[in-house]
Amino acid sequence: MKKDYSEDIVPFGRGIRFLIDIRFLQHNSWQGSIQRMDTGEKVFFRSELELLMLMGSATEELNSRANEDQSLRKWKDSKGVAEMLNVGE
Repeated sequence: MKKDYSEDIVPFGRGIRFLIDIRFLQHNSWQGSIQRMDTGEKVFFRSELELLMLMGSATEELNSRANEDQSLRKWKDSKGVAEMLNVGE
């Protein structure tokens, strides 16, 4: 019987939690699966490098979503700010 590990996972911070299942060691590299606990998506990897790339991709996605919430001014928006402040008249 397979154990449900989701009960053992304790949330910590805003990070992403992964469940990694290493099945084989071939050609001096791991093969297995990685599952994102926030979405339930499961992907198989063929090497440690691919595993790290998958984890990095998920982390970048989370960070980009978090940054969308912040309203930062861009160079293109600076003209509108100058008009609001009545600068340059």
